[in-house]
Amino acid sequence: NDPGPDDQLEMRRLIEGHLAYKAALHADEKDISKLQKILDLMDHNKKNTAEFEKFDQQFHVTIAMASGNTLGPNLVSWLWNLREAEMFFSWFSKTRSETYRQLSIKDHEKILKGISMRMPEIAMTAMQSHIDVIRERFFEQNI
Repeated sequence: NDPGPDDQLEMRRLIEGHLAYKAALHADEKDISKLQKILDLMDHNKKNTAEFEKFDQQFHVTIAMASGNTLGPNLVSWLWNLREAEMFFSWFSKTRSETYRQLSIKDHEKILKGISMRMPEIAMTAMQSHIDVIRERFFEQNI
């Protein structure tokens, strides 16, 4: 059985929440600057789904890199790449809207704030809340 969106999002919540926590402890100014640039690109590309999603994934992988855990970036990339499966594609196509992208930017701002302020609990909670919102959308679609 291929993993479905719920399995993927459960693992993302666990792993990416922890990596955001670690990034708040270990990120340097270069990492924080890179995250801010990616966030700006997400905002600039919120009308372009493909570009937005590319930068969205970069944001999450960059947090993993900033965490200092060498497995983090590969794990996050692998989890994100599961979205190419047919079940994911049908679900994600139903949740793609500029409104959702704008809300996602706000979530990412909170995650970055926790990291840049060196507040690991805030960074982790913001990441977990962000993924919880995505999971809620999944259940709203009754997939």
